[in-house]
Amino acid sequence: MNRQVSVLFHLSLLLVICCDGIKGNADDECGMQANGYTLRLGSEIELALDSVTRVALPYDIAEYHRANGVEYLALSDFTGRRINIYDLGTRTLFNRITIEKDGPNAIRPRPFGLILDNLDSIFLFENSTQTVFLISNDGSLIDKFPIRIYPGTERQFVDVTGAMPGFYADGSLHFSGYGLGYDKEAGAILDLKNRKIRFPKDLPDTYTGGWWRGVVYDKFSHTFNHNDSLVIQSFGNDHNIQVVDLRARTKAIYCAKSRHISDIEPLSAQPLNFVEQEQFLYRNEALQGGYSTVKYDPWQKVYYRIALLPVPKALFHSPQQIWERSSVIILDSAFRKIGEFDLPKDYFYPISFVSESGFCLMNKIKYSEREDAVSFGCFKLGSLD
Repeated sequence: MNRQVSVLFHLSLLLVICCDGIKGNADDECGMQANGYTLRLGSEIELALDSVTRVALPYDIAEYHRANGVEYLALSDFTGRRINIYDLGTRTLFNRITIEKDGPNAIRPRPFGLILDNLDSIFLFENSTQTVFLISNDGSLIDKFPIRIYPGTERQFVDVTGAMPGFYADGSLHFSGYGLGYDKEAGAILDLKNRKIRFPKDLPDTYTGGWWRGVVYDKFSHTFNHNDSLVIQSFGNDHNIQVVDLRARTKAIYCAKSRHISDIEPLSAQPLNFVEQEQFLYRNEALQGGYSTVKYDPWQKVYYRIALLPVPKALFHSPQQIWERSSVIILDSAFRKIGEFDLPKDYFYPISFVSESGFCLMNKIKYSEREDAVSFGCFKLGSLD
């Protein structure tokens, strides 16, 4: 490794959120801010895949990293137990990391989560055991960290997916979570130095009353603005976003509503069985729509929030329809909504990243037609004029 692990762990946990200082624009008429901007397709990035590499939707992850003026993309192939790191400037393979299943560097069960702090320190996440593994750039196992502290109970789980990414900040790993209906917990923060885990209790008020479960409403996603030390949280059932300032130790709430989504209501009671869950819970989500991933673009100084658009009642036939149509809500640096872009169906937001080229999303249609390459369409901010 080019950097010692001790350097990675030199900072301790900074996040201390107090309930004072709550501000924002959530009291405004939500979703009615000026909409003068959209996204426009600017370029396309195509990366070659060899005969053994596959990208599995929705499980694999694209993680962007910039070092010494060079842009890199780590693209997982968890099914094949490998991580391919590309040089985006040359569009060539820079490094391939094998995730071992046997021997001293074995990681089992197979992980399906990736957090790239730098090219030498890579965190993998395994959901069923709620464990983080730290590996080097040659796949050597450096350390592992258990996260789940409530085994055998119905509590919140953390996860790392393309739609629910984790991130590294100030010596800690920050995680999204699901199962938010239990104990009002939201995500987790793992201090890598003292190996302690903390569960911030900061669920929005939208989770009071009714039954909030499913594939969208009981999850949240987040992103990190490194320059300003801001954590932006997007909850599946909330028109607003929460912004936590790690330096000022304050929290603000801002409207980030889709023009396509009206009121979001829970079920009045828990479904009794899987049939009821399929019939009522997922249908409820699909007919109302909801919210998912949020990303920060440091080059254009804007935030992108994914909205999952409602399915017309007459057309509903499957819970999977919640993923069929989505839009990108665009917020400026002050978290004012400045536009909303209906995402073409070709593009798959869970496998995406932000780079100098823009907001880059995997083209799933192209990949279904040819599996020897993966393409990303990169969108940039543009005026509607």
